[in-house]
Amino acid sequence: MSTPPSQYGLPQAAQSRLGHDRQPGAAATAFLTHAQFLTLRQMGLEPIAAVVGLSVMHIGGIQLAGYKQAVELEVYSNAISTGQRTAEARMQEEAGTLGADGVLVDSIQQRRIGEEHEYTWAGTAVRFTPSPGSLRTANGLPFVFLPGVSLLYQMLRAGYAPVTYGLGVSVYHVPHRTMRQAFGQTFQNTEVPLFTDAWYTAREIALSRLQAVLEQQGAEIVLDMNIDMEADAFGEHTAECRVTGHGWRRLPGLEQIVPTIDLTPEAIVERGLLVTGPETNTPFIQTAVAAQPPPPPAAPAPPPAY
Repeated sequence: MSTPPSQYGLPQAAQSRLGHDRQPGAAATAFLTHAQFLTLRQMGLEPIAAVVGLSVMHIGGIQLAGYKQAVELEVYSNAISTGQRTAEARMQEEAGTLGADGVLVDSIQQRRIGEEHEYTWAGTAVRFTPSPGSLRTANGLPFVFLPGVSLLYQMLRAGYAPVTYGLGVSVYHVPHRTMRQAFGQTFQNTEVPLFTDAWYTAREIALSRLQAVLEQQGAEIVLDMNIDMEADAFGEHTAECRVTGHGWRRLPGLEQIVPTIDLTPEAIVERGLLVTGPETNTPFIQTAVAAQPPPPPAAPAPPPAY
């Protein structure tokens, strides 16, 4: 079977591995625990192969914002956005090459190596066996989903299909205050409009970009949003604002084709999914453990003999 051309420049080693994974008899690989694997199979999601995406970005220019105005540092904002989205897109392309319907993300990593920034996404490509292809996004891409298996099951049973995990970024510069401004605010409680407006604007820009990215892939609602701010990310008086969230779309009839799973504690124990160790971080396993009846109270000690 020939390897299709790569849209995002997958290296030859990746194309060779994916070509092998498409062959009959190839072993499926997955970033899944045993409990997750067993539960996903009952949901109709079959793991195909581990998939990764990576992008190393070099910030090629320095934007001098000056000291008298608040302004976005678009050079940095664009570099981070491009690196993250390219890494995610390559992971999606690997999954799409395998005919997958979605990717369950295992990790998203970022690190700096000198002047370069490395962005890495890793996950498990899965196929929806009850209706292959139906969970792909409106653009025909495999969905990307980050939270736990239990939440995915609940949303699918409610008729909502995952779209993608999105990111909005804005790196903003706050100008220095004059000596008179700084000294005049030293001994009083007062708002600093310069900082308020800059941080406010950075958050609004990041929120808008997240919403635009998810809407482009067909999301109708964005859930599990989170805002994170890092001060002095690119030098003094700069801040990097990141907004993340999961896009979902309503898929009529989906709840009718998703198999029903019995998640009562008794059923979980019977299927052997009540485990100990690292896998107990799975939400439904935590519920099962919490649902166990408390031990009977100890019998009172006999009174001392005199």
